[in-house]
Amino acid sequence: VVLGESGPALDALPVTALDDYRLCPRRFYHAHIEGHPGARDEIALARRVGQVVHEALARRLRHDPARLAALDPGLPDGALEEAAGLVRRFREDPVFARFRDEARAREVDLALEVGGLRLSGRADLAGPGWVLDYKTDAEAAPADHALQLWAYASGLRKPEAYLAYLRQGQVVAVAVDGLAKEAELVVNGIQSMEFAPTPSKAVCRRCPYLPLCEEGRAAVDD
Repeated sequence: VVLGESGPALDALPVTALDDYRLCPRRFYHAHIEGHPGARDEIALARRVGQVVHEALARRLRHDPARLAALDPGLPDGALEEAAGLVRRFREDPVFARFRDEARAREVDLALEVGGLRLSGRADLAGPGWVLDYKTDAEAAPADHALQLWAYASGLRKPEAYLAYLRQGQVVAVAVDGLAKEAELVVNGIQSMEFAPTPSKAVCRRCPYLPLCEEGRAAVDD
């Protein structure tokens, strides 16, 4: 995102921005225009746990809280234990065995262009014909990440895309065929600077910007 004198000029974004906008344009605005880190401490802590888990799996570190502490020295002990348990689950749970066995690359960079907007990302794991992204979310909500997985599959030319929900011990296949049109519509909205909120209870209650949004709070309280 480049901020010019006449307002924000959007020319490059992370692929996760597509789902942020699809879930709610106001959420996108806070995250990618303002660069706001979020206004809910519990979500911020959960994100830090997720970052430690991703880094540990990428670097093949042991699921040892003391070892993982170096990745985020300020993370509370309980959160480090939590992160270690999630790393261990991916490495040991039989539900993830196929992806452990077939993996050919980790932290795979990718780039693609949609409607003149350059998108970049880094897929957690890739194998023959598939791409997979780790999720440490408190609840499994695959629709929240559909365009992210579409971008990974498109950028890496993989026909199959999966989410590995580590807390739930669950693998979810994401149907990415046919999402190109939806991605184009999202990009059109971003480029048109349409950032009005689209509140719904299901989305707003998980939003890191809920305290900043009157419409979102009303939807949650409804």
